[in-house]
Amino acid sequence: MEETQPINRSKFVVKTVFFLSIILSLFHLYTGGFGVLTAMLQRNLHLTLVLILVFLLYPIHKSAKVRWLDYVFIFIVLGSCLYIISTYEQLLFRVGNPVFLDKFFGVLMILLVLEATRRVAGWVLAAIGGSF
Repeated sequence: MEETQPINRSKFVVKTVFFLSIILSLFHLYTGGFGVLTAMLQRNLHLTLVLILVFLLYPIHKSAKVRWLDYVFIFIVLGSCLYIISTYEQLLFRVGNPVFLDKFFGVLMILLVLEATRRVAGWVLAAIGGSF
């Protein structure tokens, strides 16, 4: 079995991952028990928190010298989440007729989900997902 070197993470990243994991767990317990959010908003927040965790835990490369790109990805994920939350009412009324920003954030999120898949599961699964 191949031995892997532990990834050196800053205290800030470790604490952020810890608190985001707790928040994600409490979020699912709360929405599972009370179901206050609509499905679209719940999925949006779930995907946002999970992608942030993936980009913090899995560096883009084993050398992990390109951490700034992970933070750019996190910023894009947060922007997409805020876009959906802020335009939620309009999104409901224009179902089937997306505007440019809907398509833009949609394509960005598809690419970020594929990148997160590549980091966690490898190129094969990301290629299968990208082929659809």
